[in-house]
Amino acid sequence: MPNQAEPDELRLWFVAASVEAGPFVEEDLEDTFANVASLPPGAVKWLEAKANSLGTASDEGNGSSKSSPATDSEATSTPRPDSTS
Repeated sequence: MPNQAEPDELRLWFVAASVEAGPFVEEDLEDTFANVASLPPGAVKWLEAKANSLGTASDEGNGSSKSSPATDSEATSTPRPDSTS
């Protein structure tokens, strides 16, 4: 990675270094960078977000057996009508 890089170029380097497998991943990081640079911008942003989420603590998958109110089935289900007739 160059010492002086613009934010968009840093994003490409980050994604190239973060992704372990994919049709654009090569043995050499510079080759992977070149392939990432040819991906659509939305795909690069999505890959960046996925890589960033790996380093962010969250409640998901923390092994807790207690569900949060937001994921409770009663909190997310829609009520059924009493009668349709």
